[in-house]
Amino acid sequence: MSRWNLLFDELDRVYRECGQLLRDADAQLDAIDYRCWHASANQMGMQTSQSIAKPSEWFPRWLVRFYAHKDDGESAKGPLAFVAVFLSDQAGRGDWKWDPRIEEPLVVAGVIDGDGKTPINWAYWTCKWWFWLDDAEIGGAVSTFEPGPTHKQNWKRMRAFAIPLSRVSGFSELEDLVVQPLRALLDAP
Repeated sequence: MSRWNLLFDELDRVYRECGQLLRDADAQLDAIDYRCWHASANQMGMQTSQSIAKPSEWFPRWLVRFYAHKDDGESAKGPLAFVAVFLSDQAGRGDWKWDPRIEEPLVVAGVIDGDGKTPINWAYWTCKWWFWLDDAEIGGAVSTFEPGPTHKQNWKRMRAFAIPLSRVSGFSELEDLVVQPLRALLDAP
C-alpha cells in the first residue's frame, strides 16, 4: 500500500473514532434528557473552507455537537451543552489565543447559560471560546467566561473544561471524564 493510502486510511480512522465519540456523547446526554440541537441529527459543526486559497482549511481540525434540554421546544432558552473534539489548532489564523499551540488533541465540553427567556444566540465556533479564557487549563478544571457588552452575546456565561482526547478511550471514560462533569455544570446554578 502506498504512503498516500496509509495517510488517508489513518485520517479516515481518526474521523471514524471522533464520530463514535460524538455518537456516544449523544447517547449519554440523551439519557439525561439533552438532545442534539442541530437541524439534522446527523449534522455536526466544523470549520472548513472550499477556497483554493485556503488548503489548510480543507479538512476539519475540530468537530462539535450542541445539546439542548428536551423541553426547550423550538428554541434553546435554558442551558446549551456542547462536546467538541479539537484535533489540532489553527495557529496563524488569528482566532486562537492559546499559546503555545496545543500539543495533542483535546475534548472540550461546556455549557452556555442563557437568561431563560431569550433563545440563546450561538454558532458552532462558540465551542472555541475556551481557548480564549485566561484561566483555561487542560486537565478538567472548569473555566468561566461572562461576555461583556463588547461581545454582543445574548447569553450570560459559558463554563467549559478540556481534557486530552487520549484519556477518553471508550464509553465509560467519556461518561466519567466528560459527561458527568458536564452534567454537574448543567445541574449547577
